[in-house]
Amino acid sequence: MPDAARGSLRALSANLGTSHQLLSYYLRRLDRWQGREQAKEYQRRQDYIRARAGAEGRSLTSEEERQVRYYTGAIYRAILDPGLRALAAELRQKAMQGPLSKEELKQQKILARSGF
Repeated sequence: MPDAARGSLRALSANLGTSHQLLSYYLRRLDRWQGREQAKEYQRRQDYIRARAGAEGRSLTSEEERQVRYYTGAIYRAILDPGLRALAAELRQKAMQGPLSKEELKQQKILARSGF
């Protein structure tokens, strides 16, 4: 939703009957929660593939192995992406305040190469 069309966080918290502070707390952690939920869904899909093959008394086909590998990577990305995005934002803020240390520059380069 465009920023102009959205109401303020204070108005939303009043409508929900909660405090602005509590709503802000939850919204700051929303991406982490969404990542964990997505990881759980990928894990369920991965478990289903393995269980189906086990119930049929066979090993995974090459396509099923490919799907399991994909879901394994997706689980890691769903869990790690919010933390890496937060680190990138933190480094961006520090860079605005002054020069970064050598270690921070290394971190920034790694994150930039990874698309963060």
